[in-house]
Amino acid sequence: MQDLAANAAKITSGGPLDAATQFLASGVDWDPIAMVDGCEAVAQGRTSNQEILIRTAAEEWRLLFDYCLQEAFG
Repeated sequence: MQDLAANAAKITSGGPLDAATQFLASGVDWDPIAMVDGCEAVAQGRTSNQEILIRTAAEEWRLLFDYCLQEAFG
């Protein structure tokens, strides 16, 4: 998940982050629990970084699909 952490850091570069999305800027280790907490913060109105979290979630799915495709077809 190193790729996801690095890609999330790129997605957030230049954007203002708050407590719910600060974890995205590390670029080192992916923290799926922090991602869930960030999405929960959007649902509860505790962050204005919904777009950043949506783009990060899309990247999460893209990497999952790429991995599945690679495993299926080598």
